[in-house]
Amino acid sequence: MKGGLVMTNDKEYPSFNIAGNGRLEIVSSGKTIPFRLVSMSAVCALICMEEEIDISSQVKIQIVLKSGFFDVKINAEGISKMSNQSDSGYQYEIPFTSLSEDEINEINELLINSFDLSYA
Repeated sequence: MKGGLVMTNDKEYPSFNIAGNGRLEIVSSGKTIPFRLVSMSAVCALICMEEEIDISSQVKIQIVLKSGFFDVKINAEGISKMSNQSDSGYQYEIPFTSLSEDEINEINELLINSFDLSYA
């Protein structure tokens, strides 16, 4: 999901390489793990963290997007998918499962209006 389009319910949502941080909570254990945001769309986030988690874990994530003028906080639930290990840690794709259509549209508008799409 690195800088492209994410497809869901026959709709396309652009993803962007975004600097941000957050915390992931594994629902079954309540354990929280900090992560670095790699890229994001309105329906999915690609995160990198130092700890390995099980694929298909139900998770809650809190993302903080830093802006020069304000911070945007996003709280969502999701399921951990795809895992890659690199020198910087473990990468997971987290499709969001708890956002309403209105919330998805708001996040999508925020991302589109905040980033230059010619580089997406």
